[in-house]
Formats: sequence, structure tokens, C-alpha cells
Amino acid sequence: MLAHTSIFEPRILDAFFDLSRRTVEGTFGKTLVRGIFAGWLIALMAWLLPATKGSRAHIVVVMPYVVALGQFAHIIAGSVECAFLVQSGRASLTQYAFDFFLPTLLGNILGGTTLVALLNYGQVAAEIDDHRE
Repeated sequence: MLAHTSIFEPRILDAFFDLSRRTVEGTFGKTLVRGIFAGWLIALMAWLLPATKGSRAHIVVVMPYVVALGQFAHIIAGSVECAFLVQSGRASLTQYAFDFFLPTLLGNILGGTTLVALLNYGQVAAEIDDHRE
């Protein structure tokens, strides 16, 4: 809806387009790798939150900031950016689906589940080794 209103000046809309355009510009592989790192970082954030008593706000601010700073692909934030491009007619639904959604979703799933699996294994590895002996 923002793409079709006069709420923002043209220079602000141009800035939105510039920021959003990178979501559909990468190759499938590049976006997949960016998605893996984003999934890893967000899973790490979820893993760290229970351990941080008074610093939760810091974790919630810093980790997504690192995702944005690294220009990693996250399915939720990036979908908002892509929706702006699609609504403005500067990207098609096909571009959204195949250039962003699919590689980003796969990357986020791979990154997040791999980190969680490794952390879970790390917690019980000693018990597994003791049980084998």
C-alpha cells in the first residue's frame, strides 16, 4: 500500500526501492547462503535469550541488526521488502517466489536447524559417550 500512496516524498520512495531491490537481485545460491547465515543468527538469538537475564533487549536488538548489517536474507523482514517491490510493480510474484522466497526459506531452515542440532548435540554429547562405554 505504501507504494501507491502519497505519504512519502518521491526521494523517500526511491530509498525504499533501493533498499528493497537487493532482496531479488542475488542468485539462488547467493540468497541461499545469506539465508543460512540469517537462520543461524536468529536461532542463536533464540538460544541465547533464556540465558540472558537482564540483557534480553540487547540480544533482541543486536542480533537482527547484525542480520541487516550483513545483508543476510531473512524470510520475514525480506518478505516485507519484497512486498513493497511487488506492489509497486518493480518485481513480479515469480521473482519474489524463486529469487527470494524459496532460497531464503530453505536457507533460514538449514541455518537455524543446523545450529540448534549442533547445540543440542553439544549438550548431550558427553552423556552419549558415557552411555556407549
